[in-house]
Amino acid sequence: MSQKIALLTPLHPQKTGIADWIEEMLPYLRASLGKEYQIDLFVEDCVPTEADTVANHKIYPMELFESVCETYDLYVYQIGNNRFHTTIYQIAMRHPGIIILHDFAIHHLVAGIYLDVMKNDVAYFDEVERNHGEATKNLAYQRAANGQLGLWETDAISYPMNRTITKNAEGVIVFSQYAKRRLEQYGDAVPIHRAYLHCSGEAHMCSESEVKSARSALGLCMRPDEKLICVFGFIGKAKRPYSILKAAGNLKKMGQKFQLVFVGQLQDDCKDLPKEVKRAGLQDEVHMTGFTSAEEFDHYVRASDICISLRYPTMGETSGVLMRALRYGKPSVVTNIGTFRDVPDNTVIKISWGDSEVEELTRVLQDLLTRPELYIQMRDNAVAYAEEYLEPAKTAEDISEFLKSAITFRKIKNSETYITARDSLLQKYVTLGYFDKRMQASAAKTLAEIFECKYNS
Repeated sequence: MSQKIALLTPLHPQKTGIADWIEEMLPYLRASLGKEYQIDLFVEDCVPTEADTVANHKIYPMELFESVCETYDLYVYQIGNNRFHTTIYQIAMRHPGIIILHDFAIHHLVAGIYLDVMKNDVAYFDEVERNHGEATKNLAYQRAANGQLGLWETDAISYPMNRTITKNAEGVIVFSQYAKRRLEQYGDAVPIHRAYLHCSGEAHMCSESEVKSARSALGLCMRPDEKLICVFGFIGKAKRPYSILKAAGNLKKMGQKFQLVFVGQLQDDCKDLPKEVKRAGLQDEVHMTGFTSAEEFDHYVRASDICISLRYPTMGETSGVLMRALRYGKPSVVTNIGTFRDVPDNTVIKISWGDSEVEELTRVLQDLLTRPELYIQMRDNAVAYAEEYLEPAKTAEDISEFLKSAITFRKIKNSETYITARDSLLQKYVTLGYFDKRMQASAAKTLAEIFECKYNS
């Protein structure tokens, strides 16, 4: 009999990078798990469109999950910091399973559940206290009482609101050492596993013909001396588009030849970006695509010479766009913050987010445009990093082993042998005077090893 895994997730055509991620990962997960495992998908307000997903998985409305969940060996929940994960979050709190935490900070999601869906500000303040203590609860209340911006709008990374759901989980998968380290600081007895965010295909250097083909498919008309600089994803203020525009203006004054394309839908806080382009006199250099298909998006990554992946403030997310850029050997500029710090300094160029942001960005772009040896070095290092860490088959194997171990651990944790071993081990901790908040986590890890379960790697 096959082991059944229930996966609650957004899927295409829902406009979210997490849907992109899982659609790309599912074929690799099936191959890695093998035929003895079955992944069923539960979706909300979505008629899936990817042929491979529809052909190879049973897909059910999310509203049916709680009536059939007892027939599954493991529940897996995709959690991100947007509205597509509201119901998933609520179900995960009632039926603990494995959390795939794409955004370290999910304060916006949680605030939306309590304030917009439940219309219960008192419950929101109580949830803040459960996650971050009484002092933070009082701060959140004062902000609301004074009509100030909420904590999720100004200090989300300091108050990520992720402890309740991760503490309740049977295990958590994250995509950065930064997120793993922050979660482990809670000292909760929950396995935290760091996986690498895959790069949506095998890593390889884009050939000149591949670049030309991508540009032709997109209808891009570029002079031989022009370079293509791209910014990808939903374009909000956190991706620093206004700083990027200022840097582009500086490059134009320096006589550099380039095209700058914002590839993705403009968010509400950047609706005036086209006006700023005109005001800066950059209409000939700067373009915006709006929302693109996955195929068109990939064409732009292939077509680009340089990718910019700035982020401030950060939600602790790992950039899937950056992983794609590295896959194709695209020199990339990132903000030196959060998960970007996990990427080696010789693989991406890091700049600060403070007062010197525009100056630093201008300088590094100028260097990449005028120093061929630097460009080649960053290109080669990007592909090497992607080959070593970002191959989707490797990521799928890593995640599959964690899921298999979670199923095994789920089955044995209520067995008489396990309970006896647990009680004996905990008694030893007490006898030795090691009874502190990390004791249970250490005991869980030791027992996992005893039962040959790679559950806390």
